[in-house]
Amino acid sequence: MKILGSICLLMICAAAVADDKGAEKASDARGTHETADAQVLKVFNCKDGDYKFVAYEVKWKDHDVIVSDPLAKSDYHVGDTIRVLVLKSHLPNGNPEYLLSFHVMPPMPQLPLMPQISQRMPNAQPAQPVFAT
Repeated sequence: MKILGSICLLMICAAAVADDKGAEKASDARGTHETADAQVLKVFNCKDGDYKFVAYEVKWKDHDVIVSDPLAKSDYHVGDTIRVLVLKSHLPNGNPEYLLSFHVMPPMPQLPLMPQISQRMPNAQPAQPVFAT
């Protein structure tokens, strides 16, 4: 009986340690983001058969950075202003390095007015998306 109790206690301790390690990994995987509007300085694109790559060079906080379009859906040109998602990531396991990555944000569709509002408020304008900067 003492052996069974010891085994149960050992399993409970092992589960508690595993939970603590899982919580530690989750807390290590943190980061922040922001958005910025930036002017396109250079366009990078290529095709290989049906495969496409698109990226843009922009100025962000006095640095020339490359903004990736992972879905290759955008078609901006030099001089266009694009909205950029800036991701700030912490590497896991206590690594002291931090990563920045830049991604094109697709344009937000204009939201239509609901019919009941437009009937009651004839001068109402469609809602515009709001972005935190």
